[in-house]
Amino acid sequence: FRKKVNFKEDVIYREESVAYILFTSGTTGKPKGVMISHLALSNYLHWCTSEYAQNKFTKSLMHGPLSFDATITTYLFPLMIGKSVTIASNNTEIDRIIDILENSEENFLIKVTPSHLRMLSKLGITKKNQSNNHIFIIGGEELNKSDIRSWVKSFHGSIFYNEYGPTESTVGCIVKKIELSDLNKETNSVSIGQPIPNVSLKIDWLTDSNYEFNRGELLIGGVSLAKGYFKDPVETSKSFITLENGETYYRTGDLVTYHQNNLFYCGRKKNEIKVNGYRICTEEID
Repeated sequence: FRKKVNFKEDVIYREESVAYILFTSGTTGKPKGVMISHLALSNYLHWCTSEYAQNKFTKSLMHGPLSFDATITTYLFPLMIGKSVTIASNNTEIDRIIDILENSEENFLIKVTPSHLRMLSKLGITKKNQSNNHIFIIGGEELNKSDIRSWVKSFHGSIFYNEYGPTESTVGCIVKKIELSDLNKETNSVSIGQPIPNVSLKIDWLTDSNYEFNRGELLIGGVSLAKGYFKDPVETSKSFITLENGETYYRTGDLVTYHQNNLFYCGRKKNEIKVNGYRICTEEID
């Protein structure tokens, strides 16, 4: 750097201070900067330590850009507990995942989407039994039983989690450890699970006679909640609502249903599509 930067030695970082800002897809041409506090990030990382770190993985695979908060699970959390991180470039991520799953004798922490599972299955990854004890964290999309069934059978020594959470609620705030019994239930999709500690949920129920179960929009509250959108009070007030009791909740725009003591994802409230991992609202395209 040509310009010398002088850092103030008396800067105090508080738990409510902003730890990072990630910008959402910006379907209207104005990306929204999601402000995540140190407290929210710490809450998620402590959850990872209490759950994921109990499984004896030796390395983590990081793939995808830092602009996706999913990478926090595969680089910041492992480094925090002294694990090493293997980094795959964007244009080689599938090859790197295949190489690790087929050839590595080490146990990895790997975070993927259901689309990754389907693609890798088509490439033959699940055709033979694997003895590794990997940890697979799945998120970003709805997870169906057809996506995961062959993986659970092939990687019988590994552990699988379904992790849900919009950027506005800090990486993953609802998690389900997938058991074989979950794949035998009558629903097609896999439950998204239960909230992690210090996260609260509410459902704004809809009246929908054309759906088998009652469903509604998921609202998320608690310490994992973002501080709002950077320099955008209008959009912040639309998405982050304050209830009569003073508690703040984020309107996810995601529809869920509660069936047999399990929470299930039912799609988006708006008409949206995903392109390269970004949510695009078709109604907002000019």
